[in-house]
Amino acid sequence: MVADHVSALHFAPTRQARAQLLAEGIQARSIFVTGNTVIDALLWAAEQPLTKTAHQELVENNLLPDNQEVSRRLILVTAHRRENHGEPIQQICYALRRIAQARPDFHIVYPVHRNPNIWEPVHELFGEVPGITLTPPLDYLT
Repeated sequence: MVADHVSALHFAPTRQARAQLLAEGIQARSIFVTGNTVIDALLWAAEQPLTKTAHQELVENNLLPDNQEVSRRLILVTAHRRENHGEPIQQICYALRRIAQARPDFHIVYPVHRNPNIWEPVHELFGEVPGITLTPPLDYLT
């Protein structure tokens, strides 16, 4: 990428990203592996105790029966970026529907962004699909 070659510093999320920069001819001394902030945040959140507020939101969204533990494996979906608008969000929904049908031992939870370009097609395509729960946006720890 052009930006790589005009930048003085390069902050790579993984060793693989560092290797790609090196393959582009970027000097090793300018590359710093920082970690993947999304994965780091996910791992941090997974270690946190379930708060009363988060527990209540899970109960209210029928994801957790009151005073019980999660009984099935969950797939958490986030797909709200602009590049997912239109055909891509439809394809994501079709794939999730196939997963829900093929794997009833999993439960798909999709906190749907309120942007109408996401909210409307997701709700139209899913409606009441067994194994898929659509929720309004949830706070980070929930």
